[in-house]
Amino acid sequence: YQRRVRGEMMIFLNALLLCYFSIQVIDASPSQCDLDVKNVLKHLRELDDIAITNGGNRAAGTSGYQASLGYIVNQLSQHTNFKITLQDFLFTTFKIIGTPSFAQTSPNQVTYNYPTDFRVFSGSGSGVVNGIVTAVPNYGCTESDYSEFPNSNIAVISRGVCTFDDKIKLATQASASAIIIYNTDQGGVYSARGNGDIPVYAVSAYLGLELIETSPIHLSINVETKKEESITTNVLAETLDGDPNKVIVLGSHLDGVEAGSGINDNGSGSATNLEVALLVARCLLTKNKIRFAFWAAEELGLLGSRHYVNDLSQNNPDELKKIALNINIDMLGSPNFFYGIYNGSGADPIIRDKCIIIQNQFESYISSLSKPFALTPFNGRSDYGPFIEVGIPAGGLFSGAEGVKDASGRSIFKGLANTPYDPCYHAYCDSYENISEEGLDTLARASFHVTTYLANNVMLIDQLMSGRQLTRSNRPYTYPQHPDAISIY
Repeated sequence: YQRRVRGEMMIFLNALLLCYFSIQVIDASPSQCDLDVKNVLKHLRELDDIAITNGGNRAAGTSGYQASLGYIVNQLSQHTNFKITLQDFLFTTFKIIGTPSFAQTSPNQVTYNYPTDFRVFSGSGSGVVNGIVTAVPNYGCTESDYSEFPNSNIAVISRGVCTFDDKIKLATQASASAIIIYNTDQGGVYSARGNGDIPVYAVSAYLGLELIETSPIHLSINVETKKEESITTNVLAETLDGDPNKVIVLGSHLDGVEAGSGINDNGSGSATNLEVALLVARCLLTKNKIRFAFWAAEELGLLGSRHYVNDLSQNNPDELKKIALNINIDMLGSPNFFYGIYNGSGADPIIRDKCIIIQNQFESYISSLSKPFALTPFNGRSDYGPFIEVGIPAGGLFSGAEGVKDASGRSIFKGLANTPYDPCYHAYCDSYENISEEGLDTLARASFHVTTYLANNVMLIDQLMSGRQLTRSNRPYTYPQHPDAISIY
């Protein structure tokens, strides 16, 4: 997916953009102040080398993550004058020991396959269970839903309305021996997080309904899990200049999954975030403050960004009010990419217009390059989720994960039809070789230009901060969850 762009055209375009964005530039040559994707690729090579020398991954709680954190902090401390903060927090590591099993023993003998037919909740307990299925009425969110639940049966519950933790707690109190939570609206098998002392499985809507519509069904469940408390760290670096009451948070998750190096997911976002920070430090003075955030443990359920937002909500709400918006960059280098912009119209009505404003900035920039873009769902899948949940508008970029590019997508963005945007999503092969330089170049430049434009547009930031409502109690809107987001609902 390499595409050469004539240097003269890019220099001319960047000069126009600098004028348009009204950025105050420090004494530096133009070539030093334009984002060069080669520098982003250098950071990615470093992150890939870190994974290779640390057990093959950069997952939260591992030496690979700590080394990744060290690289980011060293780059920021050596090449910027930013205020750098390391924010530690506790989290629970979760591992599945061996291969879990799930089978119907009566009236039919059916063996279900892991993880295509079922998945184990992150936070599930261990157990060997042989029991009868009992459907829990409604959504299993109140004690009355379990008033007639037989002791030691396996609870089959619909997803929705309340959190998974609520369902697990109530079913456990009702003496369920295991819990199966099925998806809604014909949804497939999904990944989820919920803490329990008994086995908790996630299944598709089809399988869940099959289990409760055939009576009685006897099931066999066997899973062994291990939970340990650990500490991990967010990295925050903010400009010294800029209004401290008008803060732009540019965020990316630094961790990956245990399966591989995590270079597209999400080394690509964090390498871009780092390069934007280095460019801002070298070249720009901003009217509004930028806070660069490198989140930990996103792959375990947005834990780093959620801890950051919750900590401010509970302990420093005045500081939370100073955040004007969050820009999230996650997976910018998918090999079969599209240029994805978060669809602000999917936001809560309270912040929808403001999210659309952010969306429009990315649309304008990518259009200025004569490149196409597509809107991607605002489904809480990445670290913007905790921000929009408390009423802070957000936007960002995404180049595709396990979703399949169709013929229409190929005609617009080229690449391969009927092929995932990232065939190595959450897999061993998500290495340096998994990156599209062409896709990364466009989205990294968009990240830089939109962030710095907003950092110097006082009027637009004032508009984004007007009429704020930053309490969850005033926000009943529920965002639709992507099936591969590690959901808590």
